[in-house]
Amino acid sequence: MKKTLLILLLIVHSLFANSTIFLSDAEKHYLQKKRSITMCVDPDWEPFEVINKEGKHEGIAADLIQLIAKRLDVPIVLLPTKDWEESLAFSHAKKCDILSFLNTTKKRQEWLLFTEPLFRDKNIVVGRAESAYIDNLARKKLKVALPVGTSIGERFAQDFPNLEVIQTQTEAEAFQLIEDKKADITLRSLVVTAHTIKKEGLFNLKIIGEPKGYENELRIGVLKEETLLKEILNKAIANITQKDTQAILNNHVSIVIERGTINPIWFYLFAIGAVLSSLVVIWNTLLRKKVAQEVAKNYEKQKLLFQAQKKGEIGSLLGNISHQWRDGLTAINAINMHARAQLNMGIVISQEEMQKNTLEIEQSIRFMSQTMQSFLAFYKPSTDVQKFRVKKSIEETLDIVHLNLKQKNITLIIQEQYELEISAIENEWMNIWFNMFSNLLNIVTQKELQHASITFTIEQNSITVEDDCGGFDAQKLSKLQNKEFGGLGLKMSADIAQKYHWLMEIKNSAFGAQIEFIHKI
Repeated sequence: MKKTLLILLLIVHSLFANSTIFLSDAEKHYLQKKRSITMCVDPDWEPFEVINKEGKHEGIAADLIQLIAKRLDVPIVLLPTKDWEESLAFSHAKKCDILSFLNTTKKRQEWLLFTEPLFRDKNIVVGRAESAYIDNLARKKLKVALPVGTSIGERFAQDFPNLEVIQTQTEAEAFQLIEDKKADITLRSLVVTAHTIKKEGLFNLKIIGEPKGYENELRIGVLKEETLLKEILNKAIANITQKDTQAILNNHVSIVIERGTINPIWFYLFAIGAVLSSLVVIWNTLLRKKVAQEVAKNYEKQKLLFQAQKKGEIGSLLGNISHQWRDGLTAINAINMHARAQLNMGIVISQEEMQKNTLEIEQSIRFMSQTMQSFLAFYKPSTDVQKFRVKKSIEETLDIVHLNLKQKNITLIIQEQYELEISAIENEWMNIWFNMFSNLLNIVTQKELQHASITFTIEQNSITVEDDCGGFDAQKLSKLQNKEFGGLGLKMSADIAQKYHWLMEIKNSAFGAQIEFIHKI
């Protein structure tokens, strides 16, 4: 009974724990003698950390470090450097006690000790919007842009000798090389990717891979001889809660994770009434909290990937619009030049010809306007659930991509057996149709087909999309039918359909791939 009560008190104490950090006499004496801790940082690693124009340390790492300094009641003083390489050199020369935010590598372990992780973040592969999803980097010969001096660069040199590494000085430069087609991919933090794409407006980039085992476990690097300082920092890190970290993250990146909470007052009162029952309640509550955290985390990661996917598509979409507007403007310009030539030559323009010219101009303007309206309907965020006709929705999506289909000699057939209407957010379903068109364009390009067709068959309780490109190979089809999607397009389509009680089934027909959406009645 005493042992049970002790366990209960320890759990309750952990729930009520405040920001107090218990240091040994030796640790207290160390901090009193040292008076301050000197720190080197990466001066250009937004949103994690940056040295601003005023010489101040800002970002996620800066806020976490300041939280540690506050709870230890010791100043952590920034030693400014011009770049990350100089910070590493300063640390190696023992000019600063700690490096603020970095991954562990064998090379760095030569002169540094590492604390427990201060922040965890996933690394993802980023490429151009037209790039296919990469399942296995080891099978590709690609140019990868990586900021110099990063742990990821060190690991890539060892793990993927097939990749040609192009070193850059900044994160933004790595992304810009992808956009300029001077590199094929970069492997960067999910948080950094979301921030940089939004800040720099690089919306023709997208996530094209999620290699396993490349999670950033960002720690504080401490000089090897400062073992006591490492232990002190570990105690401060252990005192930082998930709530603290999330609040800091939300200040810098638009990632909101909803987490379950435990009511400690209720929990404490209940424990007084029945010790054994309380232990059961505590265990169940903590378990529910953990499950809720993981579910929320997975949902937010998925949502962030979907947002990145859609932003990645915007470059392609704008390219489509510019092509279609160029056609319209070319037609208007041709009519205008012909009319000016006639006027300059003194030729009288007949009423009939004027009618014909103005009608053609009106048709061109209407076409350009319709293209822009279709693009806005696709991209503009919406939460309005309303009824829309499926055929009309497909045709509006076609307005965005029809020149691409025309260039690839792809024929579109819409067989409306039933005038089907769906109650949903229309631009979400437009995203499904866009994915169907995009996948077909990728297949036609990969297989170098001279002609292809895509058929939408609309019935009362089903929508079937079928092409004539030969279908999926057996291994790929098996994975897709087991919901093992290689890219975001089909996964996103399946999730959107399921949201509105439709099932997405994938199979091969006699001519090619067949994707069927079936309404669950």
